[in-house]
Amino acid sequence: MKYGITVKTICSILIITLLIVVISFFSQRKLIRDSTVLGQSIEKIEESVESEGWDQAKGILKQISDDWMEVKGIWAALIDHAEID
Repeated sequence: MKYGITVKTICSILIITLLIVVISFFSQRKLIRDSTVLGQSIEKIEESVESEGWDQAKGILKQISDDWMEVKGIWAALIDHAEID
C-alpha cells in the first residue's frame, strides 16, 4: 500500500472512535441523572421552606449534601472544574 493504511489501522481507529462515543454517551447519562436527582431535592427544599417545614428542609439539605459528596468526584472527572466551583 502506498500510504501504509491497513485494515488493522482502520479497525483500530473505528474501535477507538466507537469507544469514545460510548463513554461520552454514558457520561452524559450519568450527569443528567445526577443533576435531575439533585434538582428535584432542591425543589423539595423550596416547598418545605415555603410551607415553613424547617426540620424537613434541614433533612433534605443533609440528603443533598450526602448525594453531592457521592457524585462530586465523578463530576470533577467529567466536566470543566470551573463549572463545579
